[in-house]
Amino acid sequence: MLQASDARKVMNFKMKNSKEIEPLSQYTESSDTAVVPENRLAGTVGALLFSLAGGIVYFLLYQVGYIAAISGLIGVICAFKGYEVFAKKLSKFGCIISVVMALLVIILAWYCCLAKDVYSAYQSWFADGEIDFTLTFAESLRNAYRFLSEPEISKSYVTDLIIGIFLCALGAVRPIINIVKGNKNKAAEDKNEPAFQAEKYNAPEEKSNAYMPQSMRAASSEKPQDKNGDM
Repeated sequence: MLQASDARKVMNFKMKNSKEIEPLSQYTESSDTAVVPENRLAGTVGALLFSLAGGIVYFLLYQVGYIAAISGLIGVICAFKGYEVFAKKLSKFGCIISVVMALLVIILAWYCCLAKDVYSAYQSWFADGEIDFTLTFAESLRNAYRFLSEPEISKSYVTDLIIGIFLCALGAVRPIINIVKGNKNKAAEDKNEPAFQAEKYNAPEEKSNAYMPQSMRAASSEKPQDKNGDM
């Protein structure tokens, strides 16, 4: 018959030298709660690259006479996606960077549209003989802002820019709300986690006995006999 002292020796040996008795939950839980690192630099680059799609759409829609300001909504959505893809996650910092990149690209596209109109106007005036010189597109880019000093010209251009910025901000509302809700849920989970861990690991001896064979649990529960044979 297996003596209690022998059973305890076998139990101690197996617990020290075998990993089979370790519960699989300690591995699955750690993988579920693993924190994904945020690469802010890569996310910034991703937000810039993806927001360029909105800028290109803005420029193209403006050339064909459509409302180009709607591209502000497209640009900010693409910027959020680009940051999330490159940074591996979307945070408050990512929201701010995505909005800033989308705004910069929309403003750049708007200015390029203004410069294109200046370039086209000078080409038309030169062809009609109204002026004896013309401007290249690079020169138009450098001097387009001068035409905004004219109220009649600046009114329509500034209105388009304001609408584009408004739609850009509108597209950022939903992702920001999702980030805020996610942070609140995470804070609630972190608050409840210590109590859960204390309850789970409060009785390590009972936890280890659950993985022992039935015969070893029965043997370990027996009281060892003294030298005189008394219980």
